[in-house]
Amino acid sequence: MPGGALGAWMAGNRFRSDRYLRTLLFALALCAIAAASLFLLLGSPPPAASAWRVDALALLALLALQSLLLFVSRTRPASLLLLFVGLVLVLIIGLPYGPWLALKLALWTALVLEAGFAFERALAALCQASTLLVLLLFQRRLVVWGAPVDGPALGSLALAAAFLAALALLLWALRLFSSVIVSQESQLERLDEAIRELTSANLSFQNLAYTAQERAAEEERKRITREIHDAIGYALTNLIMTMEACLRLAPKEATALRELLSRAREESQTGLNETRKALHVLRRWVPERAKGLAAIQRLVNFFSKATGMAVKVDYYNASLSFGEDKDIVIYRMIQEGLTNAFRHGHASLVNVKFWKEEGSVTVTVWDNGVGGEGIKEGIGLQGMRERVELLGGSLSVARKVDGFQLSIRIPLEEGA
Repeated sequence: MPGGALGAWMAGNRFRSDRYLRTLLFALALCAIAAASLFLLLGSPPPAASAWRVDALALLALLALQSLLLFVSRTRPASLLLLFVGLVLVLIIGLPYGPWLALKLALWTALVLEAGFAFERALAALCQASTLLVLLLFQRRLVVWGAPVDGPALGSLALAAAFLAALALLLWALRLFSSVIVSQESQLERLDEAIRELTSANLSFQNLAYTAQERAAEEERKRITREIHDAIGYALTNLIMTMEACLRLAPKEATALRELLSRAREESQTGLNETRKALHVLRRWVPERAKGLAAIQRLVNFFSKATGMAVKVDYYNASLSFGEDKDIVIYRMIQEGLTNAFRHGHASLVNVKFWKEEGSVTVTVWDNGVGGEGIKEGIGLQGMRERVELLGGSLSVARKVDGFQLSIRIPLEEGA
């Protein structure tokens, strides 16, 4: 299998941490022990070893127990002791079967696998080499319980040693590859968390910019009112005072001129009063903030721009507003759904749907992410459920075949 294909296979099979690799090697070690048991039950051992079959099976059961204890062991001294016990058991089991290499190879393979999952790479390689050396030293002509037993042929023994060495090298490479994957996963998790934090900050900055824009507009409006008041108000006041002075200076017999000046003064006074009223209204005016569906559309636009996620909203027969309390709950629910789709679901598409019928409104947020496996409601969803229930509604979360769905149903008052 090519290196790239091997990497894809391992990643696709959740072969992404040392824990999965240890579990796999432990299972293979048990398979090797099971294979040795089958050799004993179905094979044709040397005649001198026939009486040893029952005892060998009992020792194989102990070897399986030793492998289990080695797998769950968490201290290095205990693991070394258990590996030594396994080595002794393998030697004892195989002694009467001197030339029968099939049984011994299965047992040796189990030991190599045990060392592979019990220790880190360097110590595992040392234990595998030491174990292999000890096993080979005992593969010669021996006297076992008073009977001479020949060892395996030298050529077969060399092939077995080469196989075990290749297996140990493969295990070392797998452990190395696993550690690289774990390191890369850790880096990806940190980068992912950094991206989420940056996105959250981006959303906050956009909201801050929107608020700052509103405040800047308000300050500019106040500045304009001050300028109008100071400039036009001052000019009109001076004009009125000038016309009053002209009225005092005009001869009493100049009736037409006095009427004209009086009318101009009254019009100027009326214009000054209206200007002041307009400036007072403009100064006190506060622009209406987005609410209802307008606020939701603004939220969706901000979120899509900040995260790059495609967010589609289907309003269908929804009202522009369902009332202040319900609008807030719906807004927070959609906000929670969008945030969860990005942070936990790693979604690329979100679809928000409204539907009003039979005196209630249903709002659904679906995403194509991976969230929802083993759903556990956090503070956000618990708070959302409480808000919805206070309005007499219900909230549901569900893992779908094509993603994750968050939905609320809220009753509406008559005529809403």
